[in-house]
Formats: sequence, structure tokens, C-alpha cells
Amino acid sequence: MVRQLRQARHPIFSGFLFSLSPIGRSAGVAALAVTNNGGKRGIISECKRLVRPEWSLSQWSERKLCNKQWPAPREDMDKLEVIPLPSAQSIDLFNPGRFSHNLDESWPDADAFSLQRLQSDYGAQEFSIGTEDETGDDVTLTLDDYLSYASIDRDSDGDDSPLYIFDDWILSPDGDDSCPLANAYSIPRCFPHDFMAEMGMDNRPPFCWLLIGAPRSGTAMHIDPTHTAAWNTLVSGKKRWILFPPICQDGAAADQNDDPGYSVIDDDDQDDDELYGDSVNHWIHDKYKTATIPDKGIDFVQMPGETVYVPNGWRHAVINLELSVAVTHNFVGPHNVQLALKSMKQSDDLDLALEWEDRLRQKGLLL
Repeated sequence: MVRQLRQARHPIFSGFLFSLSPIGRSAGVAALAVTNNGGKRGIISECKRLVRPEWSLSQWSERKLCNKQWPAPREDMDKLEVIPLPSAQSIDLFNPGRFSHNLDESWPDADAFSLQRLQSDYGAQEFSIGTEDETGDDVTLTLDDYLSYASIDRDSDGDDSPLYIFDDWILSPDGDDSCPLANAYSIPRCFPHDFMAEMGMDNRPPFCWLLIGAPRSGTAMHIDPTHTAAWNTLVSGKKRWILFPPICQDGAAADQNDDPGYSVIDDDDQDDDELYGDSVNHWIHDKYKTATIPDKGIDFVQMPGETVYVPNGWRHAVINLELSVAVTHNFVGPHNVQLALKSMKQSDDLDLALEWEDRLRQKGLLL
């Protein structure tokens, strides 16, 4: 089955974290629903083959990382203390934040994101769990099959770096055709700006995702594209975040393809880096302790009901410590619009960048 095409994958987001971890891409791309040959085990095996063709099936679990303790935070890393959700006027948009708020009060229907409701309402729905290597098509798996895969007691044979639902289609607002989930949550009050909306829904890059991740799944070290900032609200489970600051605090030297000025891997094992470079779990066990950074990073665990804010230019990796459900948005506001425009103008879509710039000026959003 192929999802109905709504728009082509946006070139600005090509090479984003979608290539760093086996996670979903724009729903505008064709999707491959794996057929039920060989039962659920056969479905999962085929999904693994499609999203990580360089791995044999045995390599998914050969390290037995499910039996290892999580590495402790480094002594040179800071924690990020949780504070109440700030207002749009008081938030510091140039530094990471960790905010608590009551989702039952602030979201129209927080219960819609409980695993029980999600499975009840969308169990048969296909969700993106990665991208087919040769065609770029989304590889999809029903939520029922994914939760069966993620919930199995896998103490002895669990995947080292499991498949991960990272799906934007399910949350994308699309008028009368919007999925009900698109209206079941609210953007935190401290993030009222969405300058990319001026592009129009047909032109803007993917920006919102539903994340459902098994323990040990996650996103490898990356910088969000086009100098977007991001927020991530955790509904259930636990996530560990590791963040490193940009070279320049204004983010000017920290773009997706720029040299970060420090190493987040050990240069000695290039073969392993090429093979396991998209696995945050391999990285945290093998490379985290030896990563060289110029300044203190941040290492903390996000709890349910907390929203994490990542400024543009900050490198970060995220790993699910438990089966987790979260909603995340990338956005542009007054604090990062100049850098976002500069980045877009250097992309493959200069015409869109210039059109966006013109619309921002017309609305008085660009000084």
C-alpha cells in the first residue's frame, strides 16, 4: 500500500536527521507498507532490511545492549533543571529549556495520545518507521504491529537500536482532512511564533511529528536543519537528552553541514562509525565518554508532562529509556529567522526562500 501523495519531499530537509536515524520522513513521499509474509516476525524483519540494508538481521541485536546499564552522565556535563512553563515574554530562546506543565489542562485531548487510545483509534493505521534506502519511500508499519514489536519482553534478544515511529502525516494540519490528532494537542504558550507558516502548507518543509519509540530507540547526534529551533513534549515514558552547544552562541557557525569544532565520535573506529553511525544507542555506549567538546554539554532525563526546548544550532541526541510517546515541532521565530533565511538561500530552493522572505516583509515579521 502506498500513502496518497500530498507533496514531494522538501529539498531543504533532505539530509536532516531522517538520514541519521531510521525514522520517518515527510508523508508526502510514497510509503511502502510491508506485506504480511511470514507473520509479524516476517514483517519486522522486512522492515529492518528496508530501513537499514547495510545491517544483517543478526547485527540488530549482536551487542546485547539491552542487558547493559546506561552509561552515567559525564562529570563535565551539566544537568538541565525543570521549571514551570514560562510565558512567551519570559522564555530564553537562546539556551535549552526544560519545562513542566499539565497536559490534561493545556491540551484539548491529552488522553488521545495515551498508548491505549492510540492503539484503539489508530491500531490499523500505517505509521512511518523509516525510509527505503534505494527509493526514498517511507516504510510503514501498523501501530498494532509496532507496539507488539516494542512491547515484547526482549531481555535476552532485544534489538540494540530498535525501529522508531517518527511520523509527520498523522499530525499535519490539512483543513477538513486533518487527522483528529492534529487538534488534540496544543503548542506550548512560550512558542507562539511560526514564521514558516507564511510559506503555506503546500510549500513548507515537514515540521511536526508524532514519536512512538521502543526502549533504546532514538535519534543520533544532529543539528536541526535550516536553523530551526524545536520543542518536544513527552506524553509518556522517559527520554534521555544529550546536548552540545554551538561554536558561536548566536549559532552562526553551527549549521547542519558545518564543522562543529569538536568530535562527537571516536576517530579510531571509522568502520564502526560508518556501520553504526545512525544508532544513538551504540553511540552512547561506545563514544559518549570519549567525545571531545569545547564547552560543557547537558545530559538529563525528560519525564512525562515535560517540554524540552532545543535552540537552533545545538547538537543533540535523544534516546528512549522506556516505551515513549511524544509530540515535537520545529519552528522559526524572531530569534532565528535571519539565520533560517540565510540557510534556506543556500539550499536547493532559492525561489522559495526569496518568496518566504517577501511574505515575511509584507507581514512586518522581518526587520
